[in-house]
Amino acid sequence: MVYLLSGLVVVGLILLAIVLHRLLRSLRRMRHAQSRLSRTVRDRGGMLRARLAAVEVAVQERNNRPTTQVPHDHQDENGSVINVQPRNR
Repeated sequence: MVYLLSGLVVVGLILLAIVLHRLLRSLRRMRHAQSRLSRTVRDRGGMLRARLAAVEVAVQERNNRPTTQVPHDHQDENGSVINVQPRNR
């Protein structure tokens, strides 16, 4: 009877070790995936901030440039600028 009980304890400990090993391996994989996702989100956030800064600079440059008058013959009937080829000399 004692041998049977000690055998069950040994089998139970072996099963517990196997389950703990698999659980820890799964947790390691999850932690690795979480850090990879976090790194990707940080990288994309940085790219988004850089693009936003570039757009802000472009808007500031556009707003600060002097306005030039477009010759009347380079506009259509609605006042929109049209593409005019340079004249041959």
